[in-house]
Parts: sequence; structure tokens; C-alpha cells
Amino acid sequence: MKDKTSINRKSNTGAIERETKVHDKEGDIMAIASRDVISIPPSKSIKDTAKVMMEHQFRRLPITDPGSGKVLGIVTVMDVLNFFGG
Repeated sequence: MKDKTSINRKSNTGAIERETKVHDKEGDIMAIASRDVISIPPSKSIKDTAKVMMEHQFRRLPITDPGSGKVLGIVTVMDVLNFFGG
């Protein structure tokens, strides 16, 4: 059985445990949220979506209804990569 006090630095066996930080401040989420959100319509091509992601250095983009602005979904970089075969 392994000695639990020794640490093997060569092997990455999991996440480093961190302390939870609790903040004393309370507030409305809109105080830190951005209202000028870049989003794409559902009709946008995957190629154009990837271009928008690269231009703005985003890993995720909301997909919104062009008329109402309602969020319909979200597309991620991994979604695009998986579509093209990983």
C-alpha cells in the first residue's frame, strides 16, 4: 500500500484540491453581466460560427432568435471540432 504522505510529482492523478472562497458581498448578477452580447442566429453556418469565435477569441457562443433575442442554445468550440471529426 502507498504511503499517503508521499506525493508523486511525475504523475498527474487528479485535480488539486483548493479551498472554497466565500465572499461577503451580495448583489445582483446583472451588476457584472454584459448587456452587449455577441450571439449568432440559428441560420449561421458552422464555418461562419467558427470565424466569429476566432475573431472574438470566444470558446462559446449563444444562439439566439433574431426577432426576440431569446436564447435558443449554445455552441462551443468542442461542438465545432467534433462536427469536423475531432
